[in-house]
Amino acid sequence: MQDEYEAPPSVPLGTVIAQRTLHTETGGDVTISIGQPVHIGDGWDWACPYLIEGLQTPIQHRVFGIDALQTLQLVSVSIRDKLEQCGERLNWLDDDYWQAGFPMLLQSYGDRQIEESC
Repeated sequence: MQDEYEAPPSVPLGTVIAQRTLHTETGGDVTISIGQPVHIGDGWDWACPYLIEGLQTPIQHRVFGIDALQTLQLVSVSIRDKLEQCGERLNWLDDDYWQAGFPMLLQSYGDRQIEESC
């Protein structure tokens, strides 16, 4: 018998620990709120929720990690992905390269040689 896929749990935004506002071409605000990481202890261990408001439809999502710090590292990558998918032209600090505010995560995949060569 095949194992059934169990969707990761939803996680309420809870206490907002960080917020950033980007702007649309028409002067509207897009606000990103990051919630405090929470221990969920179901095999995912920790989750960090976030909310993006100001687009046509609000986006409420979460990332999972082994510990709270890993979720905070990954949340920026997930937010960047969601904003890129929306296709809206945004700016941050009067610059249309808003992605600088949500940097990509570069990994060495646990290979010490790769890390030491950088």
